[in-house]
Amino acid sequence: MAQAGSAVPADVSVLESVKRDLRAAGRESTPMGASALVLARRIGDPSTPANALDSLVKRLGLALEEALAGAAPARADKVDELREARDRVRASAG
Repeated sequence: MAQAGSAVPADVSVLESVKRDLRAAGRESTPMGASALVLARRIGDPSTPANALDSLVKRLGLALEEALAGAAPARADKVDELREARDRVRASAG
Protein backbone atom coordinates (compact mmCIF):
# COMPACT_ATOMS: atom_id res chain seq x y z
CA MET A 1 0.00 0.00 0.00
CA ALA A 2 2.70 2.40 -0.88
CA GLN A 3 2.05 5.87 -2.07
CA ALA A 4 2.11 6.38 -5.79
CA GLY A 5 5.66 6.52 -7.03
CA SER A 6 7.28 4.79 -4.07
CA ALA A 7 8.91 1.47 -4.86
CA VAL A 8 8.40 -1.44 -2.47
CA PRO A 9 10.67 -4.49 -2.67
CA ALA A 10 8.75 -7.75 -3.19
CA ASP A 11 9.91 -9.18 0.14
CA VAL A 12 8.49 -6.30 2.21
CA SER A 13 5.31 -7.13 4.12
CA VAL A 14 2.15 -5.07 3.86
CA LEU A 15 2.62 -4.02 7.49
CA GLU A 16 6.21 -2.87 6.91
CA SER A 17 5.18 -0.94 3.82
CA VAL A 18 2.25 0.76 5.59
CA LYS A 19 4.47 1.64 8.58
CA ARG A 20 7.08 3.15 6.27
CA ASP A 21 4.56 5.27 4.38
CA LEU A 22 2.80 6.49 7.53
CA ARG A 23 6.10 7.26 9.27
CA ALA A 24 7.39 9.19 6.23
CA ALA A 25 4.22 11.29 6.28
CA GLY A 26 4.27 11.76 10.06
CA ARG A 27 0.87 10.06 10.34
CA GLU A 28 1.74 6.82 12.12
CA SER A 29 0.10 7.81 15.42
CA THR A 30 -3.07 9.39 14.04
CA PRO A 31 -6.35 7.51 14.53
CA MET A 32 -6.58 6.57 10.84
CA GLY A 33 -2.88 5.72 10.76
CA ALA A 34 -3.38 3.37 13.70
CA SER A 35 -6.42 1.86 11.95
CA ALA A 36 -4.35 1.28 8.82
CA LEU A 37 -1.73 -0.53 10.88
CA VAL A 38 -4.37 -2.80 12.44
CA LEU A 39 -5.73 -3.65 8.99
CA ALA A 40 -2.24 -4.28 7.60
CA ARG A 41 -1.52 -6.66 10.49
CA ARG A 42 -4.74 -8.57 9.77
CA ILE A 43 -3.90 -8.82 6.06
CA GLY A 44 -0.50 -10.32 6.89
CA ASP A 45 -1.83 -12.67 9.57
CA PRO A 46 -1.89 -16.25 8.24
CA SER A 47 -4.98 -16.98 10.35
CA THR A 48 -7.02 -14.33 8.50
CA PRO A 49 -9.55 -16.15 6.29
CA ALA A 50 -8.85 -15.80 2.58
CA ASN A 51 -12.41 -14.64 1.94
CA ALA A 52 -11.82 -11.65 4.25
CA LEU A 53 -8.74 -10.37 2.43
CA ASP A 54 -10.55 -8.52 -0.35
CA SER A 55 -12.58 -6.50 2.15
CA LEU A 56 -9.55 -5.83 4.37
CA VAL A 57 -7.46 -4.63 1.43
CA LYS A 58 -10.22 -2.24 0.34
CA ARG A 59 -10.62 -0.91 3.88
CA LEU A 60 -6.84 -0.50 4.18
CA GLY A 61 -6.80 1.53 0.97
CA LEU A 62 -9.47 3.84 2.35
CA ALA A 63 -7.77 4.13 5.74
CA LEU A 64 -4.43 4.99 4.11
CA GLU A 65 -6.06 7.50 1.80
CA GLU A 66 -7.61 9.27 4.76
CA ALA A 67 -4.52 8.97 6.97
CA LEU A 68 -2.23 10.39 4.27
CA ALA A 69 -4.63 13.09 3.04
CA GLY A 70 -2.91 16.46 3.11
CA ALA A 71 0.50 15.01 4.00
CA ALA A 72 3.43 16.41 2.10
CA PRO A 73 4.75 13.89 -0.42
CA ALA A 74 7.83 12.08 0.86
CA ARG A 75 11.13 13.04 -0.73
CA ALA A 76 12.46 10.17 -2.80
CA ASP A 77 16.01 10.43 -1.51
CA LYS A 78 18.98 12.74 -1.05
CA VAL A 79 20.19 12.18 -4.63
CA ASP A 80 16.87 13.47 -5.98
CA GLU A 81 17.06 16.49 -3.67
CA LEU A 82 20.58 17.29 -4.88
CA ARG A 83 19.56 16.82 -8.52
CA GLU A 84 16.62 19.23 -8.07
CA ALA A 85 18.88 21.80 -6.37
CA ARG A 86 21.41 21.51 -9.20
CA ASP A 87 18.68 21.97 -11.80
CA ARG A 88 17.38 25.09 -10.01
CA VAL A 89 20.88 26.60 -9.95
CA ARG A 90 21.39 25.84 -13.63
CA ALA A 91 18.01 27.32 -14.52
CA SER A 92 18.68 30.54 -12.62
CA ALA A 93 22.18 30.90 -14.13
CA GLY A 94 21.06 30.49 -17.70
